[in-house]
This record gives sequence, C-alpha cells and structure tokens, in this order.
Amino acid sequence: MWSLGVVLYSMLTSEFPFTTIGDILKGKFKEPENVTPQCVDLLQRVLRVEKETRETLQGVLDHPWITMTSEEVEAECKELFLKKNVEFGGKIENGVEAEEPSLKRRKTTSSELVKGKMG
Repeated sequence: MWSLGVVLYSMLTSEFPFTTIGDILKGKFKEPENVTPQCVDLLQRVLRVEKETRETLQGVLDHPWITMTSEEVEAECKELFLKKNVEFGGKIENGVEAEEPSLKRRKTTSSELVKGKMG
C-alpha cells in the first residue's frame, strides 16, 4: 500500500512525495495543492508509516475518491480549478497566460537522486 501511495502521488504531481530520508521515516509529505480533498485523504491513508493503521487494498478500492462517477469527477475538477482561479478548459491563471505545469518545475537529475537531493 505504501508503494501504491508513492506511485499515486508521483503520477498526480510529477514529484516524489518525500524530500529526505527523515521525511520517509516520519511519513511527512507536502500535501499536493492541485488535487481534491478526497484525493489528499486517500494519500494520507496509504502513506501512513504505521503498517497497522495504513489503508488496506479493500479500503482503497472502497474509498470515495476511487468510486466517484465521471460526473462527480468533472464537478470536483471544475470546483478545484475555480478555487485556484483558473479558467476551466483554458490556460489562463489570474488573468495571465499560464505555463504548462511541467515547465514550472525543475527536474531532479539522477546525480541529485543518488546524493539524496530529491525534489
């Protein structure tokens, strides 16, 4: 389940959830800003350090973020974009043309990963 949480976080944000070994050991990660509260809840449940309190596979499959209908997903996405002051379906942010999100982040090099400087 832990690995599922790491992969899910990475797929949603294009980033690794942890920046140091200490963060991994504590289960401390930055909550992603551009996902719904239900998604953050699921990430918190699967990225718990204590195995006994970590979400089970059945719990993940039954989680509201997983079981949402396509209409619910669309409504949540529209609400999320409106909260972030982004025009839904466009690339305008606060009245200024926004860059693609992937262009805003500097990619971590392999040598930085080896040295432990993730993200």
